[in-house]
Amino acid sequence: MRDLVIEGTDHTPNIHFKPTEGTFEIKGESRPENARQFFHPIVEWIEDFSHYTVYNKEKAPKPYRFNFKLEYMNSISTKLIYDLLKKLEEIPNTSIIINWYYQEDDIDMQENGEEYSRMVKLKFEFHPIRE
Repeated sequence: MRDLVIEGTDHTPNIHFKPTEGTFEIKGESRPENARQFFHPIVEWIEDFSHYTVYNKEKAPKPYRFNFKLEYMNSISTKLIYDLLKKLEEIPNTSIIINWYYQEDDIDMQENGEEYSRMVKLKFEFHPIRE
């Protein structure tokens, strides 16, 4: 399974998905000019990852942990991240935990994570960051 590494910019988050290392992270700001174009390869990667997990169960970490460390996301990014979570939810027979990181005083980002946790059937763990 190939890694997916997309270096972030001022408008897009870092994407570091490395399944053989068991690391999956989305970090930074998400307000791309063309959000659908930015998220398209991520959705495709998750679809490939779904197939990978079916054929490599014995190599799979238990569970997979996806770390979301977003500082800001615009409304279209909010929708597309929901779509990513739905794709992860659809992966059969795979344990996935979503680690949702947010600045302790960022109520909006905390509430976004809580809302996602009610909308998808994935386990969420919340991690306030104190700085």
